[in-house]
Amino acid sequence: KYGRKTDFILGFLGVGLVSLEIFKQVFVSIENGGYPINYIPLQICSLAEYLLLLMFFVKNKIVRNVVLGFVAFFALLGGAMYFVSPSSAIVTPYVVITFHAITWHSTLVFTGVFTIAAYKLADLKKWPVLLSGYIFWVAMTLVAVIINETALKEFVINNNANPALDPEYGIFYISRFAEPFYPVLKIFFPKHVLSDGIYTVYYFSFLIYFGLGGCLMLVLSWAIRLFINKVILKNKTA
Repeated sequence: KYGRKTDFILGFLGVGLVSLEIFKQVFVSIENGGYPINYIPLQICSLAEYLLLLMFFVKNKIVRNVVLGFVAFFALLGGAMYFVSPSSAIVTPYVVITFHAITWHSTLVFTGVFTIAAYKLADLKKWPVLLSGYIFWVAMTLVAVIINETALKEFVINNNANPALDPEYGIFYISRFAEPFYPVLKIFFPKHVLSDGIYTVYYFSFLIYFGLGGCLMLVLSWAIRLFINKVILKNKTA
């Protein structure tokens, strides 16, 4: 069992992320004179802020594993991926939002690393925690597809919009109306995937893509822990 202090640290990190999110939503709404649909706070990185708040109250082991598994491996992955492309980390319509985005994703990466270290998740035997986070993730992608296929589709039709030019349209950036957003997947799906058959392949490829990414986070954290332990042992015996 872990101390409630650790849970509260995660909870307050969630409060910090929510505060940053509220600031961004208010700022872009004022600047745009309305609410821009591509700033909906329901994206891969956004999920962590809601889950972290549960750490103030959660005692159920299943729910706890979902929160820890998602934040430690998938939110960390999402935060790290943000910095893979320099343009996505630097270029935004406003300097304030650029600073916000870098601060947000840096906090997300820190939170993921802290969760792994504080709850001792850098161990291959912790794969059930990873699996719990992944199952939650898959469920949320289904919610994303439903929203993209209903509300977003209606928005495109009613507003004569062309989100195919902007990958940020759509929940989780997996709308069939937008260009594929993710590294590697863009190679195999270079254009927006409107047909049902191709989109189905794209969707399951996306699930595998993030599943492997979560596994990579677990293996990397395990390897880093072994390396650190080896260095500490070597220094003690020197």
